[in-house]
Amino acid sequence: MAKIVLLVACCLLIASCSKTKIVNKIELIQTIGVDLSGKSVKSTMLAGNYKKKGESGVQLLGTKSDTNLDMMSRINAQTRNPIEYGQLRMLLYGKEYSRKGIADMMQNLCHDSKLSTRMQLGVTDKEASDILAAVAQSEESYFLSDMIEHHIKNGTLPHNNLQIALFNYYGKGRDLFLPYLKLTEGKIVVDGLALFKDDKYVTKINMQEAFLLKMLIENSDNGTYLASIRATEQQSASPVLLHSISSKVKYSLNRLRPQPSLSVLVHMDAQIKYVPDWIDPTSSAHRSMLENELGSYFEQVLQALLSLCKKHNVDPAGLGDFVRSRSIRWNEQEFQASYPQMQTQVTVKLKIVETGVSL
Repeated sequence: MAKIVLLVACCLLIASCSKTKIVNKIELIQTIGVDLSGKSVKSTMLAGNYKKKGESGVQLLGTKSDTNLDMMSRINAQTRNPIEYGQLRMLLYGKEYSRKGIADMMQNLCHDSKLSTRMQLGVTDKEASDILAAVAQSEESYFLSDMIEHHIKNGTLPHNNLQIALFNYYGKGRDLFLPYLKLTEGKIVVDGLALFKDDKYVTKINMQEAFLLKMLIENSDNGTYLASIRATEQQSASPVLLHSISSKVKYSLNRLRPQPSLSVLVHMDAQIKYVPDWIDPTSSAHRSMLENELGSYFEQVLQALLSLCKKHNVDPAGLGDFVRSRSIRWNEQEFQASYPQMQTQVTVKLKIVETGVSL
């Protein structure tokens, strides 16, 4: 009993020594945008403005500096309460800032223990400050991070967060990719993925291609895709809307030198949401034809995505990392030189498990 009393007393003593922070006495930074403004760096922040119990709002803060290293101290000079960023859920880069390079920011993120590894990163087509201004009007400081997490869980974006982004950024044989957002007629839209080489933005892919990348890097269980097939060569292509129930990918290294050669095998179970009138999904013959045609279609578009990545010398699928894991003689510089000419053969085995259409 004496030991129990002593243990409880120690716990109370430790708790009493912790520093208590009252939520309406601090400024909680929840979203940050970073832009290039001439030769300066413009930082924009959304802070939760907690007034009374059950009431909250959003305040927009901003500063400019020659570097982003002191942005927190500069913002802190503008507020009546000290700022805290332990609840930061989103960091958004402007496109021009991303083109110049995000190495400093990524290094800061890597070393800051206050940040959650679940926070999201993204790139916007213009300035991050414009996106944050639109979010401020909605008074939802977590709007951007919630939107991206929704598209990851229920949509076509591959899994991503700070931990995955740092792994792709610092890992050998792979390149960083981040969600790409744009502002259209006052509405914020997720418009695909931004692809990086080292720390610099190179190009973007659309949402359809983001779904394909998701198939190449993870076993996915969600996502909708609008494909197209044709009955004959003379007939125009007809749309087919399908929902991916599950997909699994497997890589095989065929050859390492003189140029790497890879085989990619994708197994996909899909639910058909819409087919043209000339297809009867209840017919076993039509279903078999549809599986073969869609399998061939996905082989072509996946191969086209890999060709696009090789053209821009970016490796978001981590093919270099796979080759490295299969060879003790892997050399990063040698692989980078041969990557644009690397041979890839894609095979897709698609199975329709549900039609999902009523005729």
